[in-house]
Amino acid sequence: MITLLRSMDDADATVDDPSGDGRTFKRVQSVFQVDAVAAKASMQPPQGSCGHGCACHPS
Repeated sequence: MITLLRSMDDADATVDDPSGDGRTFKRVQSVFQVDAVAAKASMQPPQGSCGHGCACHPS
């Protein structure tokens, strides 16, 4: 088994055996997931007075 990162246009293209042994390869998995830290929204009102007409003091 080998791992290749290729464009979707080339996903099913033939792959030459890197070791020259004449092996053939088939695509096994074509998707991947990238984990990212989700940003957390602050639900606390701002410190001090922000005046009226804002989210803290709807009119």
